[in-house]
Amino acid sequence: LPANPLPVALAPAGQGSAVVILNDTSMVHLDGTPLVAASATPFFTASAKASANNGKVVVFEGLIGDVLARDCRSLPCIDTLLPLAGSTPVAVAVNPDGSAIAVQLNDASIALFRNDFSAAPQIIAGTIAQKAAGQNGDIAFSGDNRLVITGSSTTVIDLTTGKQLSETAGLESSVAAWSPRGQVMALACDGITVCLYGVDGTRKAAFTGHVNPIRAVRWSPDGKALVSFAPNDPVRLWA
Repeated sequence: LPANPLPVALAPAGQGSAVVILNDTSMVHLDGTPLVAASATPFFTASAKASANNGKVVVFEGLIGDVLARDCRSLPCIDTLLPLAGSTPVAVAVNPDGSAIAVQLNDASIALFRNDFSAAPQIIAGTIAQKAAGQNGDIAFSGDNRLVITGSSTTVIDLTTGKQLSETAGLESSVAAWSPRGQVMALACDGITVCLYGVDGTRKAAFTGHVNPIRAVRWSPDGKALVSFAPNDPVRLWA
């Protein structure tokens, strides 16, 4: 893989393979073979996320508060700067099939883009608890159209109805990941503990072992195992 531009994320490519996303927005196969060229508009990437089922929609978070969506569900890929009306993004998520993108904004609201990523988004207002502490967490889609929003509190929203399913005040987490089975989410509930919660906000399990703040949690495709990462800690697999 190239040393420059730098790899920032992986996108699934089916049958256990993956595509490497680079910080100039180009994408390459694991052997370094080019796949998608860098965006025609210069874009400086801080991080990236891809749709979990197929990796065909990738969202790049920029260094200056901009967000670029790449839609490769049909070729050639289409790059779109998301219209955020001057708001500052805090976190982004792509739903598993790539048909929706959620951007958490600095006022605790969520900008929800569906299919046509150039169109104005649906805005979901933040809760009072989220606004009081100023959101600084993560967001994640489930496979059945739910969205979890973490930060100073943890909120679950049904995106089909727009109904808030639960809010757990004081449950802080900088990361979130839904199980592929849809009913359980993994959080870093006190920064160093991996906790499993149900949709209704009840704790199902807690796994200890990290001593440094957890930066990422990911499920296996069958939902039977979970991996967590914290800098300077061993990567931990929970099953």
